[in-house]
Amino acid sequence: MKDFTKETKNVKFKTLTVDTTINGKTKQSNATVSGVLVSTDKSSSNDSLDFKFSSQSKASKSSAAIVEPDTSKTTTIEELLQNMFSSYSTDASTSTN
Repeated sequence: MKDFTKETKNVKFKTLTVDTTINGKTKQSNATVSGVLVSTDKSSSNDSLDFKFSSQSKASKSSAAIVEPDTSKTTTIEELLQNMFSSYSTDASTSTN
C-alpha cells in the first residue's frame, strides 16, 4: 500500500464514468468504467492515461425456491433492540462497579 500511495501521489482523476445496466428479465448486467488520469507533477504535466474497462455477467438460474423461515427461528427487530439495550445496560452497570 505504501508503494502504491508513493507511486500515485502525483496522479488524479480528470474524469471518471461508471455506467451499469441491469436487465431484470434476462438477469444480465453490463458495466463500463472509463476515465482519464492526469499527472499533477509539473515536470510531466502533459502526461495522461485514458482507460475503459467493460464487464458482462449473467446470473444462473437457481432451482431452489426461496422459503420463509418459521417464526420460531426468527428474531423481531423489537427483540433485537431489547437485547441491544439490555446488553448496554449490563455493560454500563458493570463498568461503574
